[in-house]
This record gives sequence, structure tokens and C-alpha cells, in this order.
Amino acid sequence: MPTEAKINAVEELKQIMKDCSIAIATDYSGTNVSDINMFRTALRNEGIKYKIVKNTLLKIAADDAGKPEMKELIDGPTGIAFGYGDEQLLAKTLFDFIKKNNIEIVLKTGVIGSDVLTSEDIISLATLPSKEELVAKLIGQLQGQISSLVFVINAPLVNVARVLESIKNAKTEEEKTEEPEASVETPEEEKTEEPEASVETPEEEKAEEPEASVETPEEEKTEEPEA
Repeated sequence: MPTEAKINAVEELKQIMKDCSIAIATDYSGTNVSDINMFRTALRNEGIKYKIVKNTLLKIAADDAGKPEMKELIDGPTGIAFGYGDEQLLAKTLFDFIKKNNIEIVLKTGVIGSDVLTSEDIISLATLPSKEELVAKLIGQLQGQISSLVFVINAPLVNVARVLESIKNAKTEEEKTEEPEASVETPEEEKTEEPEASVETPEEEKAEEPEASVETPEEEKTEEPEA
């Protein structure tokens, strides 16, 4: 019959499995208690839980939590590190600590969601650039692509604007050319078009005057009546 301690251990493992985003199994058989305690403290400072549990209890907890893939972590003496949130943080923290302190802890297998990771997968994940670095790099690439896209989109609009401006200028010049010219008479033309005044010469005036009828004395005498 399971003891209360075992029941509590299973319940704790079950809840951890449900809440974690990544779990990595380690083989700690080659290290000592002092190194294990130092290892636990380093992980705890990063918000990582490290559990050394019996394989039978881990299997029960995995089944109860609906996480059968967690049973893939069981292989000999096993200590399991559980991470929350950023999956890379756990892999990187384990890898860097082991390398820096040169302790005999081996990364075996891992689980992310329903995917099982090999030791090579864990090392690859640990040595990738951080999420912040990847995001910064991606943003830089996207900004370059967006700038190129904006240039491609704006280029035809600029060309259209130039064409419209050319048409407008050409139309203005055409209207200016078609304006009627004002008729301006030169002084010579004005002088030529003035009607000439009719001026009679003295000879013409003298010629046109009627001649006065003057009778001679002989004519007057002839016309006298006879006595």
C-alpha cells in the first residue's frame, strides 16, 4: 500500500509535469552530494526545479498527468530539471553550468510538449542564440525587407506623379499658345484709314460760281418800244 509520502510525491510530480514547458533528464551518478547541492542552487536561482525521484513514482505521475512522453525520461538514476516559460533557458543553464564547473552530470533526454529530445537536440538548443538575439536579428531583416517593399510600392506612384505634372505643364503651354492676339494698328495704318477731307482749290471755286448776265447798251436800246 502506498505511503502518504509517496502519494504526496506523485501529486507534486503530476502538477509539475502539467505546469512545465520543458523537462530534461540528467544522469548524476558520477557526481557527489556537494556538486548536486550546488547544481540545485544554481537552477533554483533561475526558477528551475530539479527533482531526484524514483522511476516507479515518475511513471505513475506521468500517467496520472496525461503526459506519457515523460516516461521517456526514465533510464537509470535520473534527476529531472523542469523549466517554465522559455524552453531554451533551461537547456542553456544546464549546459553552461556543467561546462563551467566541469562536473560529472550528463544530459540525457528531454521533453517539450509531446516532443522527445535527444542529448544532441538539447545541446543544439542550448547553443542557439537567445530568443532576444533571434528577435533582434529577425527585426533587422524585416526592416530591410519592409524598406525595400516601401520603395517598390512608392516608385510607381512617384512616376505617375511625374507624368501628371508633365501633362499639366504641357496643357498650360498649349493654352498659352492658343490665346488670340490683340489687333494693334500702327500709326501708319491709322493715318491711312482716316477719310481725306475734300478741299477745293481757288480755281475750282471760281469756276463753279454762276456767271452774272450783263446787258450791253446796244441791247437795251434795241428793246425800247417804237413810238
